[in-house]
Amino acid sequence: MLVAVDWRIVQGQLPRGHLLRFRPEFAAEVWPAAEDARFASEVGLPYCRGLFRIQPELAVNDPDSPRMAFLPPLPDGASLQVDTEQGRLQRLGSVFGARLYVGLEDGRIWVKDPDGYEDHELIHGDLSSLAYLLYKLDVERPAEANPTPRDWLDAEGFIREDTTRWDPIPFADKDGYWERFLEHWATI
Repeated sequence: MLVAVDWRIVQGQLPRGHLLRFRPEFAAEVWPAAEDARFASEVGLPYCRGLFRIQPELAVNDPDSPRMAFLPPLPDGASLQVDTEQGRLQRLGSVFGARLYVGLEDGRIWVKDPDGYEDHELIHGDLSSLAYLLYKLDVERPAEANPTPRDWLDAEGFIREDTTRWDPIPFADKDGYWERFLEHWATI
């Protein structure tokens, strides 16, 4: 795992049910390293006010999770896996309207953004990096009733810096997915 923080503290700072976890048997298939599979099934990804939504076929059914945390199930016979130029990818859910995938060969995280320039864009080195960025977006959001543009810029700068110390991929490209997201973050 790229991000070495005490995930129990993260879990304690989020509302019950707001960490969306993957079924253990699915996690073991996708993440062969026991530590990564355990992270996916015991910690998971923050819901982050609806920014992340999980594919229900892969999720632990937690009654405390918001109903909107789950995408509609895929139709019968539809596959959650896709072959791409980057290799075989497994769909996990969506993040801010883009389809979210994990690379089955290396565990890296990809998106298929309808507004992006690439077919599938690499956005994280692993699942812990994505979890950390979603968590930071949730907790670093300006808390003031009427945040100023400076408040948003300060939060964005802190998130970029803090995330990059663990994983350089999310903010490596100035036209990348997360930079495009931050352009709209204050309006979400």
